[in-house]
Amino acid sequence: MRLILDGNNYANIAFYQAMNILRKKRDDENYIESLENMTVKVFLNMLHRYMKDHKGTFYIIWDGRNGAGWRKKIDPEYKANREQKKDSYKTIFVGMNKIINLLNHYPIIQMEFENCEADDIIYTLCEIDKEEAVVFSTDGDMMQLPQKFDYIKVFNPRKKEYTPIPEYDVVTVKSLMGDGSDNIAGLYKVGPKTALKYMNGEKTLTEEQIEIVEKNKILVDMALNPHRKENAEKVNKLLKTSKIIYNKDQVRKMFFEYKLGEFIKRWGNIDDLINELTEGINNGGKKTG
Repeated sequence: MRLILDGNNYANIAFYQAMNILRKKRDDENYIESLENMTVKVFLNMLHRYMKDHKGTFYIIWDGRNGAGWRKKIDPEYKANREQKKDSYKTIFVGMNKIINLLNHYPIIQMEFENCEADDIIYTLCEIDKEEAVVFSTDGDMMQLPQKFDYIKVFNPRKKEYTPIPEYDVVTVKSLMGDGSDNIAGLYKVGPKTALKYMNGEKTLTEEQIEIVEKNKILVDMALNPHRKENAEKVNKLLKTSKIIYNKDQVRKMFFEYKLGEFIKRWGNIDDLINELTEGINNGGKKTG
């Protein structure tokens, strides 16, 4: 079985959990660096848990450079809301790079292609291989997958449960309503109930509304990606050439360096710790001062 993790989605979850863990240390001088490292730690903790509980070949999929570029050409406002959180995304990005470098030594396959978002690659990976797969993501767009492929399930890492397949068509509803998380504007005052009325024929779209919905479909529907053929070639090539490598010694070394770095940062200077330990020994285990 394939086990496919939406890397960027997971990194975001890890980042906000790390912020919560370090909420009392926001005024610390090394807060940003600590936040980056805590993001890595939370990400790896989640990954290790799922690697233990789920058996199969793990894939972690990342947004590539200029991944949203082709969608921004269709709609310049696509994901423009992310610009408001530049500092947060910079921290996430640094943490992601640390994660990617570490995972190069893990028994998993990572995929990241230029001009591709993770969604594009995940869809292609599911489409070209008919093997059963579980996609780990909280992204609502992923619910297209089990609606299009009956061998795909979606697991929500926040709720720690499989996501039920909606009875309504995810693509059509999102094309009508829009998607606030990706800054896709839907039809004016159209929510879930009104969207279903349009889908059931109880309401009729105007020509202007049809134009908006058709544009949104291209942004939302993974099957309408104009680069599907190119993506399939990239995925097929990587699947043929990739080898699962598990360098246990390198993983241990990197973990040791990470732990040591955190340890030294906590004490300020390793000499302080040695002096305190020595003082405690000389005083029968009792601290002074």
